[in-house]
Amino acid sequence: MKNLVLFVTLLSSLGVFCADVSKVFMINEEQRSGTIVGDLMQDTDLHTLVTTEEAARLKYEMSKQGTTVAKFKLDANSSTLRTAEVLDRDTECAGKENCKLNFDVTVYELKSGGYDLHSIVRLTVILLDINDNPPEFPQGFVSLSLRENIQIGEMILTNPAHDLDTANNSVQSYIMTPDEGVFELKEVTDGGNKDLGIVIKANIDREERDTYQFVIVAKDGGNPQKTGSMTVNIQVLDENDNRPVFTNSTFEVTVAEDLALDSSILKLRAEDSDIGANGALSFHFSSRTNENIKKYFSIEEKSGDVKVIKKLDYEEEEQYRFVVMVKDNGTSPYSSQAEVIVHIGDVNDNAPYITATSSSFDVSEDADVDSFVASFKVTDRDSNENREVNCSTSDEHFYISKFSFDYYKIFLSMKLDYEETKSYSVNITCADSGQIPKVNSTTFTVNVLDFNDNSPVFPRENVTAHITENNHPGEIIMTLTAIDKDGEGNNDVSYAVIEDSLDMAEINILTGEIRVKRRINREQINKFSFRVEARDSGSPAQRSFATVTVIVDDVNDEAPEFTKPHFEFDVPEGRPVSMSVGTLSATDADALPKLLFYLIGDEASDAFSVSTTTGEIITRKKLDRFVKNKYDFSVMVMDEGNISFNDTANVTVYVIEDRAVPPTILYPMKGNNSIRIPFDMDIGRAILAVKTDTKTNTRHARFLIEHGNEENFFKLDENFGNLTLVKAMRLKDAGLYKLLISTYYENNPGQKSFVTVDIIVTGSDVEEEDGNSYIVIVIIIVCVTVILAGAILLAICMMKRVDRERKESKKRKKEELEKVYHVDSIEKLAAASDEVHVMVKPQLSFRDEKHSQKKLQKEKVDVTSQPVQKKIVQFADQPVTKVEDDISNLSAEADSGHGGSEEDFNSNGRFVFLHSDSDSSQQLSPSESFDFRPETSILSSSSLREWMVETPRRVNLPVTYVPSERSYTPVREPHPTETAPPHHPSTSQRVPPTRKSSARNKSVRFSVDEPDVDGSSI
Repeated sequence: MKNLVLFVTLLSSLGVFCADVSKVFMINEEQRSGTIVGDLMQDTDLHTLVTTEEAARLKYEMSKQGTTVAKFKLDANSSTLRTAEVLDRDTECAGKENCKLNFDVTVYELKSGGYDLHSIVRLTVILLDINDNPPEFPQGFVSLSLRENIQIGEMILTNPAHDLDTANNSVQSYIMTPDEGVFELKEVTDGGNKDLGIVIKANIDREERDTYQFVIVAKDGGNPQKTGSMTVNIQVLDENDNRPVFTNSTFEVTVAEDLALDSSILKLRAEDSDIGANGALSFHFSSRTNENIKKYFSIEEKSGDVKVIKKLDYEEEEQYRFVVMVKDNGTSPYSSQAEVIVHIGDVNDNAPYITATSSSFDVSEDADVDSFVASFKVTDRDSNENREVNCSTSDEHFYISKFSFDYYKIFLSMKLDYEETKSYSVNITCADSGQIPKVNSTTFTVNVLDFNDNSPVFPRENVTAHITENNHPGEIIMTLTAIDKDGEGNNDVSYAVIEDSLDMAEINILTGEIRVKRRINREQINKFSFRVEARDSGSPAQRSFATVTVIVDDVNDEAPEFTKPHFEFDVPEGRPVSMSVGTLSATDADALPKLLFYLIGDEASDAFSVSTTTGEIITRKKLDRFVKNKYDFSVMVMDEGNISFNDTANVTVYVIEDRAVPPTILYPMKGNNSIRIPFDMDIGRAILAVKTDTKTNTRHARFLIEHGNEENFFKLDENFGNLTLVKAMRLKDAGLYKLLISTYYENNPGQKSFVTVDIIVTGSDVEEEDGNSYIVIVIIIVCVTVILAGAILLAICMMKRVDRERKESKKRKKEELEKVYHVDSIEKLAAASDEVHVMVKPQLSFRDEKHSQKKLQKEKVDVTSQPVQKKIVQFADQPVTKVEDDISNLSAEADSGHGGSEEDFNSNGRFVFLHSDSDSSQQLSPSESFDFRPETSILSSSSLREWMVETPRRVNLPVTYVPSERSYTPVREPHPTETAPPHHPSTSQRVPPTRKSSARNKSVRFSVDEPDVDGSSI
């Protein structure tokens, strides 16, 4: 017993001991591809033959012989068997009761010298039938005949329905419709063949009725149930009272598979007692005979000879069964049926077929005797002794041993020497045991492997590959291989991924096939890198490395998106057709996107169009803001490569006044463009606000510091024109900063207005001046003194001249000051401003009346409009204008005529402007009265109106000044019919007539001129 155990152990160590493993799996037909059939390790006895450690070293491979294996796929590592396609039982096993698919699986075990053949698993997969076919009759319409005197209970046969399904899913019952009580259906079984009989239930008289028609419905037993139908037409004929009968109910014959074509294998014989046409017989296949039978056999209609018309093959089909029919030629033919069974006899017509797992095998030169070299499979399609096979090899270095089933193993019979022979061509010859043996042979190569002395080498140290985004996990990136110059065995390279920070790649350890682990989005990762290690199979192993950079190629998988859901554009009215309104902007995360823009709907299609490629919105007609000042519509952007990728946005186009000219700057302006700030002013504090003539369109005007802000102390709000200090100053930064400020309309940046603002930064003079600065001061004082002395002498001379001319010009000046001018031929346009700012010149001397009058005549106020227009002030019942009034002039002139004093005009007083079409003064209403404030010099009135004219106008207005201590009501000359002074509306006082002379009247002249080019007015 001990010796037996040692013998078994020895055989197992040599790889000779094995166990035959078989397994039958069952699976329903029509399952989807990839359906699990079974697990070879768990579902067979294989798990009882190996340990857990041995199971981990096993590799599984399906036999490559036959077409059955292509219908399944086997996981080489997990042993999971799955279907590779949808299996149809009716296709795989047509006409067979049981559908079996047989194939073998070879199991290899990884050992120190490589893979060794471990065992063979013989599998049988039984396809189970499902109810996927309805019953079908051979013909949809059948015409039958019967004699008129047929007996009740007799029946006529017709073809039953055929169902490709089996068992309960096949035909289970028949029904007749309509059922008139004349016939009934009955299934008839004869020698294993089934017929459908129509049984006569009532007497049939051809003279009463010669035709019957009904439908036979066949039902199977599946769930849900399937049906098929056939229409039967029965013709009642005169009597032909004898049926032909076969001499045998079953004809059985055995023929060799190599029988020559067109050979007769059987002669059908039948008898009919009738004579003449009713006794003439003809032979045919039954209508329910499978079409495949008719491919192999034919029947001579008259003689009944059955012949072979296609080569028979025992290995494909061992037996054929079919039904034949004989019928007479009577007016109402009778027929009978019989079964034919053809057995195919095997002949030794197949040579053994050798299947090797590979055409070459590697063996190390230090391999021991009896080491496993290779395995192969031998099959012979013949039967019995014709398939018994013996194999041998003529090479003395190897011997063959049968392993399991049809598998053989090749072992070393002596040591190999690489230096002597690097490879062997081994011939295997196999012969069967037939009477005349059939022989076959094959040759494979055994390569003797060398020892390891070279490292594997990659083609390049840095490799670039590409993969398309949205890939499937496991998709192949590339195959990276390294070449080892060593002999076979030492140059087997294994691969591993190292230094993969993103954990993106995995590599096949044997083939170098690199696969991506997960789905990649190029918009998140556009490339990644890792290193690959190549290690050869020598001992010690040699290694090399390569860096792989994978570029992620883009696919069109991102939908475009507008940069904002709502676009707003302004377009000036009256512009020509095809004017650009603006451009839509959209983004697409894909690389090099091709976007198409479209206008949606018909709301604005008559007014605008959208460039398909650029998204530019263009006018299609001249726009009029008084007809329509706003257009709302929707637009769409779509991806040219995939129009289902799209986005929509809303667009609002405002039709605005044509701003071909820039805004006019109202403040600051020339003469009022400087401001003082301390050097230690708080950061963020406002300095000034630029005002333009675009109050109602402030959001469209833009402001900019062109230059002068090199130190970046100041910031100008581009939307609102607010100038603020944004950077702290030191004392050394005190001085003058000349800022050139421009303003323009958002939709017309090429047209700008400019103004220069002087920012005077003041500081405390706390630093000591050096000696040179004192000299400069002395020089300046001397120069100023000389200039002042010259100015005094010049003034004395001028005063003498003025005194000489005063008397001659006094009368003329007085008349000129009393004139009142009207504004003629002015067309009223629209209300403009409620407030007028007045710049007051320094007061003149009261004593120099002549100079005061001359100065007053020259004073004027410029009202600035847009550069292409003129602006003038028109007064209704209460005339008011901008007045650069010189209080000294008014008071001096008035005092010269009425005896007032200078102190009268130093107190707070009131101006009243005379009505333009009246010689008398009229008082403004209290809400339109004006107080003179020297610090602001602002006069405002809600009655002020702006008028547009084509040429400059000059207007003189009379002014009455009323001192505050006398009255707030200006006095006008009474009408000759009046006897009392006017009543003050607010104080309910009458001014004594004696006080009317205290009012000072003066005519203030102003003009409306062209504006300066920079938008300021002088």
